[in-house]
Amino acid sequence: MFNRNVQHSPYSEALSCAQRGDLTSAEKFVKQQLDITPKHRESLNLLARIHFNTKNHPKVIEGIHSIEEWNNLDAEECNLIATSYLETGNQLSAVHYFKDAISRKPDYPIAQYNLGIIYYNQKKYQDALALLLTFTKKNSYHELSELIIGDCYIRLQEFSLAEKVYKKVIDNNPLSEKANIGLLTSAIFCNDHATIEWLISFHQKEFSQKSDILFKLADLLLAHGYHTQSLDLYEQLSMQLPNNSSLLRNLAMSYEALDKNDEAIKNYSKSIAIDNNIESISSLGNLYTNLEKNQLAEQTLLNAIAQDPNYAGTYINLGRLYSFQKEHEKANRFYAKAMALEPNNAAIYYNYANSYRKSGDYIKAKEYLLKCLSIDKTFADAEYNLGLIELMLGEFSSAWGHYFKRLRVAGEEQLSTIIPGMDLSDRHVYFCRSQGIGDELFFLRFLKQLNQQNIEISYRSSDKIFPLLENMTEIDNLLNESSAIPNADFNFAIDDIPLVINMDSIEKIPPPIQFKLEDIYNGELANEILRQKNNPIIGITWESGTPTEQQNRKSTLRCLSKSIDIDCFIDLLNPIDITIAILQRNPKPEDLTYLREKSTNKIIDLSSHNNSLPDMLTILSLIDEYIAVSNTNIHLCAGINKTAKILVPHPPEWRWLTSGDESPWFPRFSVYRQQTDDNWKPALETLKKDLEAAYGG
Repeated sequence: MFNRNVQHSPYSEALSCAQRGDLTSAEKFVKQQLDITPKHRESLNLLARIHFNTKNHPKVIEGIHSIEEWNNLDAEECNLIATSYLETGNQLSAVHYFKDAISRKPDYPIAQYNLGIIYYNQKKYQDALALLLTFTKKNSYHELSELIIGDCYIRLQEFSLAEKVYKKVIDNNPLSEKANIGLLTSAIFCNDHATIEWLISFHQKEFSQKSDILFKLADLLLAHGYHTQSLDLYEQLSMQLPNNSSLLRNLAMSYEALDKNDEAIKNYSKSIAIDNNIESISSLGNLYTNLEKNQLAEQTLLNAIAQDPNYAGTYINLGRLYSFQKEHEKANRFYAKAMALEPNNAAIYYNYANSYRKSGDYIKAKEYLLKCLSIDKTFADAEYNLGLIELMLGEFSSAWGHYFKRLRVAGEEQLSTIIPGMDLSDRHVYFCRSQGIGDELFFLRFLKQLNQQNIEISYRSSDKIFPLLENMTEIDNLLNESSAIPNADFNFAIDDIPLVINMDSIEKIPPPIQFKLEDIYNGELANEILRQKNNPIIGITWESGTPTEQQNRKSTLRCLSKSIDIDCFIDLLNPIDITIAILQRNPKPEDLTYLREKSTNKIIDLSSHNNSLPDMLTILSLIDEYIAVSNTNIHLCAGINKTAKILVPHPPEWRWLTSGDESPWFPRFSVYRQQTDDNWKPALETLKKDLEAAYGG
């Protein structure tokens, strides 16, 4: 550092002392030189370096500025003052001088490294990455740089590149905690199951006694839903650490996630017995909520609050319990208490939003989902639910981008990246089905808009819907479930189309797809129905979606459950002289028995025809009216220009929006809404008047 060739002088004595490490004497001699020649650059430079080595950074800054006043700084001097500014907390000046150092010496690695670290700390990951990659190319293996590069790639969502970097670090240092956590994180986001399994096996075999890394790997697997793998690691660790309360709690969480609830309760209880772990008590109460043991859940959670009134998780779990019990005001009070304790906890805002959605305050629900995402931009369920609420509110310009964060479920297809409003002209685009039959029918309406761009469209249909689409002109290549995936320019799911075409307003809603009934008409079935038609035939469907009793309370995703009490149909239809056609999919035998016992009208059971969409189209074309909760048959009605009377439970499915007696997605369909307090009475009174006006009574 102090190596210069000079003649004998106070400066040369100072330099000699500095080389021997006698910085006190070096400082004395260099000051003598500066008394003789105040602008002696080498002496000023040496004095600044002496101050740097003694960590007197304000003096370094002062000395380098004295050189700068009458001469240009060289790269080393710029780096020296930049580093001292960094040490004194002045990042702005540090950045300025590191940039100066690099401009004077473009291949100056230490300045590149230091500036890269500053950018990383400022969350300017792209800038940091560029500098640190240049640094590592010109230097031998530097572990800290590689780790920061890997983290930059993760934050920029370049997960495959992050994997390569972390594997390099592990090759050099297999027990690097940051590299192992980074590799597992990037492999999870890449869905690289081979690397995940290798990493787990590697540590189980080679480093089975290194419980600290195994513990962190297990925690990460648990957090990202790899519950079987996390369970294996926690079980292994529990043999090494049988009395670790936190380990037993996480072991219980893994069991709970795999629906091994008895084992979960046992391990939560073990954790509590060791140290009365408040997180375990709260989690046990939450498990009782999920198991619908509401009284036990409430007792456990209130006991947790009595033990530790400052743990936000308990208030969140109590809010969930009361929300499931539809006590929304009480739920919100507990969410507010949780928020006061942890104002930056994204999960609180997510649960708060869900409570407001259930109570019918969609604006508040949207507000809290936005707050949730401002804290955690990666909260995919929050973004998806925000999209659903915006769709309910008709805010399409932002809704589809959020809705896109749903789990894009396909088969073996590798789905393409979407740029909203992307130009697909003269390209071959392949679409696969997604979600259920109803959604498939619903989103096919958008194909006509793509046809206007001169796009070749291939669509891989479910076998059930295939017969309806064989004559659909919007599809160039109709494929069935066993067809090979074509070699197309883009692969999308059918419900990606609104985002692809940037559908941003109600005015841009396309009409439902239309079917050529004559091509699929079942004459034999039609004659059978016509023989029954001595009076008007009204079809009914009273439930669809996932029944409430089958839904998993643990899931953060919303499963639609649409139903109305079958007694409502008795009250509605008994006063009028009609024939009732049961169009319910898989009706419960007890429901059929009840209808036959209580109804004063003739009943025909056509429910089995739900297995054939062409048959159901024939039925819908012949009946006089259809009263139903939203289901696949509603989309079929729209496809043959028939209407229906839709019973919309609260909270509504997004296609029916939040209010109004019509929906722009289904023109001329009549909507009857359950109120936010679950009351159907006003809607059913209106429906009864409409039926009596049409069919007497």
